[in-house]
Amino acid sequence: MKERCGVFEKVPESGVWWIVYYDQFGKRHREKAETKSAAITLYGKRKQQALEGKKLPSYSADHPSISGSCSTTR
Repeated sequence: MKERCGVFEKVPESGVWWIVYYDQFGKRHREKAETKSAAITLYGKRKQQALEGKKLPSYSADHPSISGSCSTTR
């Protein structure tokens, strides 16, 4: 079976597939998909959005930035 770049199964034989792609600024993004076919479709969609320069989904609410919680004052 041909390996598809950007689509992978994080835990072998788990049935949960992930995609990894880079946006127009070079930032890496990862997303989870339920099936391999859904992951392949999602990967193509995200790559096309990145090429078009469209705003990609933001997950900042789910993954808060640690830079906001650090204080630089002493």
